[in-house]
Amino acid sequence: MNSYNKSEELLEVPIRASLWKSVLLAGADRRLTITVIGSCMVLVLLSRFSLWPCVTALTLATVGQLIGIKLAAVDPQIIDIYLRHIGYSRLYSARADYSTPWCKPRPTVPKV
Repeated sequence: MNSYNKSEELLEVPIRASLWKSVLLAGADRRLTITVIGSCMVLVLLSRFSLWPCVTALTLATVGQLIGIKLAAVDPQIIDIYLRHIGYSRLYSARADYSTPWCKPRPTVPKV
């Protein structure tokens, strides 16, 4: 006899992606969060724990984290896209309108 019952089926439990992907930290992109918090910590350490620089650093960290959360809500990989855009800006120069002079694109593959 088979001891398998329908009542003993496995249950599927939904798990949020932020729990198993290392992309998000505190709701925002990991690199953005580390950059914002790290720069605020540097501001506090360089000011030797004075009151107003510490308050300013706390405010900047809060606002930076809130902006990071909003950006992650729009697109979780928006920082990767922005960094890629900055990296390829020399190759694909943006032109404001048709009257802007055309610049010759640089090759992506180096000459050997």
